[in-house]
Amino acid sequence: MIWQIPVFLRILTANVAGPFLMKRVVSRGSLTRKLVWQYSFCFLISLVWPSVSLLRGEGFRFDLAALMILLVGAFNGFACYCQWRAVHISLSKTSMFTLLDDLLALLLGYVFLGEQRYLSPLLSVGVLFSLSAVALFSFSKARRQRTKETQPVGRIAPLAIWILLYSAIWGGALFSMRYFGLTGVTVANYVLFWYGGSLIGAVLVRQTFGKGEGEELLAWKEVALVGQLTVAIWLSLASAYWSMTLAPIIVVQPIYQVAEMVLPTIIGLTVFKEAANLRALEKAAMAVGLIGGLVIAISFR
Repeated sequence: MIWQIPVFLRILTANVAGPFLMKRVVSRGSLTRKLVWQYSFCFLISLVWPSVSLLRGEGFRFDLAALMILLVGAFNGFACYCQWRAVHISLSKTSMFTLLDDLLALLLGYVFLGEQRYLSPLLSVGVLFSLSAVALFSFSKARRQRTKETQPVGRIAPLAIWILLYSAIWGGALFSMRYFGLTGVTVANYVLFWYGGSLIGAVLVRQTFGKGEGEELLAWKEVALVGQLTVAIWLSLASAYWSMTLAPIIVVQPIYQVAEMVLPTIIGLTVFKEAANLRALEKAAMAVGLIGGLVIAISFR
């Protein structure tokens, strides 16, 4: 199976369907309750495949790898909350550091998995173009958004803490996908333990940070919206892990970063007619990023 197929599926679910649904879900209501609902749904979906295996008499394994994935998933639930808190303080400053988790994952892959052996001259150019484009786009977007925000000086330190926390967790989580993919952990087992851990993390976040959100329960309409988002999130993770079993971090992650930069912007241009808000530097960054992603896609075999 060629690695471009799961990469395409991940981009479709995470960068096309996901943003539409995410915007509707987080617009109002208790975020910690929605976090618990989201990961509850994800965990229930993840149970289907192993349950079928048990019914077929194929058995089920809970080993050290499963325990480690469970732990990473629990931290993921907390990281999601950290990102929401950072965005709440300052969207512009948070967007400037969107590359931190990816750079950490690339560094871990370089140091512990020896992924530098995949860097042919052509692939190196593609990676450089992609990462540079994302950095330029994030910087330009952050400068534009900064004029719309008023940022109290006293909140800079909390913002930095939230950003560092979720970047460190997600950088390690991205590395874990490639690591466990190389050790033979199946997609079904990885997503099961990942979302089992994420549910534990979400419950802990709810108990720790949800006390100020009131006691009003979510309406069923809100729960249904979370359920729709869950499908996109689950497919996104499964596709991302699948791609990591077939290709190194240095190949797939720059492509995901370019897709995260380009596709929501294209949707904004075509659906919401936001072309006037796009600066020349951002247009140039998108073009360079697309070139970089294309070079990576054709240079790795």
